[in-house]
Amino acid sequence: MFRLRMIQAKINFFMQAPQTTMRQYPLRDQSPPARYARAVAYYRASQLPEATREIERLIESDPDNPYFWELKGQMLFEHGRIAEAGDPHRQSVAFGPQYALLKINLGRALVALEDEVKMEEAIEVLRAALRQETDNGFAWSELARAYSYQDEQALANLAQAHAFYAWRNLPEAHRFATRARDAM
Repeated sequence: MFRLRMIQAKINFFMQAPQTTMRQYPLRDQSPPARYARAVAYYRASQLPEATREIERLIESDPDNPYFWELKGQMLFEHGRIAEAGDPHRQSVAFGPQYALLKINLGRALVALEDEVKMEEAIEVLRAALRQETDNGFAWSELARAYSYQDEQALANLAQAHAFYAWRNLPEAHRFATRARDAM
């Protein structure tokens, strides 16, 4: 029942207005679902210090929860603190290695750093995620960005062809696959 309440909190509060969430979960409610909901509401309202405070309290109470770490990484990343987002995303993968989405989020954060060393790690992480979830167009596209950064155009085009194929855009998939073939 607890897990269901946490999942509902995350889904519902990413979809409803932050003000609605704050009315539904006032500060006097210190339950984990309420703190999770408020973290999302603050984050969506661009109140990063408050969002960080709530998610850090949740992490303190349940440090092995990959979704708390994921949310912290997402908040930092989407508020332009990309360099700080990597560690929370690494923690989310450490506590939830079975979830491809967590690896994809880490890969995305690493690609965004545009650093040669981090790009190697990004490629490794994204390839691991794609072994779990082969039809994730976003992951393929991030892998294409990583290969492009490394001037591996054939691999970048091939990865982008996979992305378009996953998105069911066959003309673009064919175009990028042809580019990949021609670049080899």
